Amino acid sequence: MTPEKVSREFRDFSGAHAYTAARRLMDETFADFPDVDHSFVREFQTAGFSARVFELALFAALREQGKELDRTSPAPDLLTTGDTPVAIEATTTNPPRGEKDDDEDIAAAVRRLIPDDMEEAQAEFTMQIGKALRRKLEHRDAQDHAYWEKPHVNGVPFVIAVQSFHNPSALIHTTSSLATYLYGIRDIPTRDDHGSLVLNSQVVTEHRHKHKTIPSGLFAQPKPSTWPQ
Repeated sequence: MTPEKVSREFRDFSGAHAYTAARRLMDETFADFPDVDHSFVREFQTAGFSARVFELALFAALREQGKELDRTSPAPDLLTTGDTPVAIEATTTNPPRGEKDDDEDIAAAVRRLIPDDMEEAQAEFTMQIGKALRRKLEHRDAQDHAYWEKPHVNGVPFVIAVQSFHNPSALIHTTSSLATYLYGIRDIPTRDDHGSLVLNSQVVTEHRHKHKTIPSGLFAQPKPSTWPQ
């Protein structure tokens, strides 16, 4: 791999003393990780660093729980076997291409874990998560099969595992924003005359970030007949 093609994330991770223990753990995990599509190392070192780290973490977590895994097919990413098989496709939100400051010191980036504008950051998080999920739900292979329609997983429950890495503060957000996007409902906390907590549901029809708008309620909208139920 030529130096100019290696991502900033990989350079920081592979060279920083602070990540020594993490590198050792990842090396041990990868030793048992079947690279079925022969692209893991290349993508791990380039634009797919966060996605591949997340996939490796899921693999390690499932093995830690004693799950048996079938890695003979490149998609979906993970397939547990046994009495309760589950097909899992991993995806991540990622920084926009060409908008990252490669000269920024990594320590400075870590210190920016809390965004200056929380409302704007929340809107960006929802937009990025929505884009990542729709990309996986609408994906079709050369045979026009969705992930859950592939012959080796047909009829098996399908799960999309998603994590946010689109900026240094992306991991600060809770699942409440994701739930609002998925179901189109937001709970508004208030207090009644006796001081008791009351939750009132508010319908959310769309989400906006800068000049983009996406509809809310991914799981509340009518779905194509091929989407998993």
